[in-house]
Amino acid sequence: VNSLHEQDEFWGFRVTITPRFSIAHQQKLLAQHKDELDRAIEEFSGSNDPRLHININQQVVEMVNRAVNKMLQTSDEKKRDTTGRRRNNNRRVRQETGNSAGESLALNVDPVRVASSPKDLIVYSHLIHEPLESVHMRMCILRLLNRRLAHVLPLIDWSLVRQSWSLSYIFGRLRGLVFSQIKMTLWNEALVQSRTDCAIQP
Repeated sequence: VNSLHEQDEFWGFRVTITPRFSIAHQQKLLAQHKDELDRAIEEFSGSNDPRLHININQQVVEMVNRAVNKMLQTSDEKKRDTTGRRRNNNRRVRQETGNSAGESLALNVDPVRVASSPKDLIVYSHLIHEPLESVHMRMCILRLLNRRLAHVLPLIDWSLVRQSWSLSYIFGRLRGLVFSQIKMTLWNEALVQSRTDCAIQP
């Protein structure tokens, strides 16, 4: 199926598949992998110092952000090589598609693609002494956290960010644990909405 606009370079179907398991099967999986889950929680909790705990997880998020941005850049360069110079009137479509692709990649990227060896941890001061398996485990848990946040963040009233009782204040303090690709999607949606609101005003 071709694009609705002849000048667009994108075509085909976009399909999202979300697996759903029965409660009984979920319980069976939890029982089978109890030891791995216990180890994951222990690894994620890490040090008794909560500041170090946050710093480690923030650097894991930073590593994922860098890796995803590099993958997107490489993919975009390959597309330019095959399609030549892109038309300016497709810029908005490409930007929206890029934001969506970045969020999807961040939420599904294989930890091994982000850090394939201990050498990849050298530039991160809080990760350099962490086992690679532990870093991969943290990536998986943070990925699950961000999948939940991706659905919740658009519903939060960010005008209350200075109020300590508000959800926006709590999430504001945890902003270092949110993938930048999710933040960009939220930011761009806000810009599009504000542009639409301005356009309909008399």
